[in-house]
Amino acid sequence: MALQAEATASASASNSRRAGRPGRGGCPGYLRYLAWILVFWSMQVVQARLFTRGRARGDTQARAVPGGPADVRDLALSINFLADENDRVQEAERERARLLAEVRQAAIRIRKHLRGEAIIREAVTAIHEYLDVDFIWVGMVSGERLTLADGDPGTWGQVTDIVGYFPPDSVGWMGDVYRHRSSYGVQDLRASQAEEIPAEIKRILHSQGATSLLLTLFGAGQELLGCLTLLRTGLGHVWTQPEIEAVESLAGDIGRGLEHARLYEGEERLVAELKALDRAKASFLASASHDLRTPLTSIIGYVELLSDDEAGPVRPAQARMLGLG
Repeated sequence: MALQAEATASASASNSRRAGRPGRGGCPGYLRYLAWILVFWSMQVVQARLFTRGRARGDTQARAVPGGPADVRDLALSINFLADENDRVQEAERERARLLAEVRQAAIRIRKHLRGEAIIREAVTAIHEYLDVDFIWVGMVSGERLTLADGDPGTWGQVTDIVGYFPPDSVGWMGDVYRHRSSYGVQDLRASQAEEIPAEIKRILHSQGATSLLLTLFGAGQELLGCLTLLRTGLGHVWTQPEIEAVESLAGDIGRGLEHARLYEGEERLVAELKALDRAKASFLASASHDLRTPLTSIIGYVELLSDDEAGPVRPAQARMLGLG
């Protein structure tokens, strides 16, 4: 036991002298380790500065390279996550700006029309131009009924069937959605969210290959005028928020355009009624003039005969009655 203790003490002393002994470069081992840590941290700082400068200059591809200790790697991953999130937000803003600019152009085209049918047709054309949509159906509300106004010709018969399967309170439900100025969207028609859609309607949508649905209402003031029904057939092709906002903005332009068209058509009807009244007045005067002229001509002739005294003298009282005195 004494020999073992002596050997252990000798080994410990030897290790202590070795740890404090300068290495090949004349530098103790722990100093080399500290130097390596300082170099690594300096590289991380330089990399972070380069990353920050790159992002500031608009380099959206700049990313921090994870490495080193766990906390440094976590910091790099967090920075990259924030950079990715910032890129996503900027891309969404660019997409929103693009769509709203295109919707403004569509609104200008819509305002050129003074007929409801032309406004709906222009809106359908604009949606196909600016959005990736496979099918479009437009319904108009008349009282408590929904009728088809326009859409893609290839699906017209199917849409007619869909309208027949709408629940009786569908227009009331649409009115509630419209008053909240929102859209009704189903991102996946095969998911549980689509369970509230009537089975027959869902069957017809599936027969068209539809995978997602966007229903946007339009109107004038508090009055619901109709709805836009947009369908997509690609799996996973969901409606983004900028797209929904663009369709809602276009729906507002449709509502205003239809209100102007309705006022214009009302003025046209009023003008037509006034013209018809003027024609009736002219016809009445012409008819009355003709109908009165014939008997008056005979009466005037007989009065002239009486005034000639050929049938005998006219008494003063009679002359006064005939206007001869």
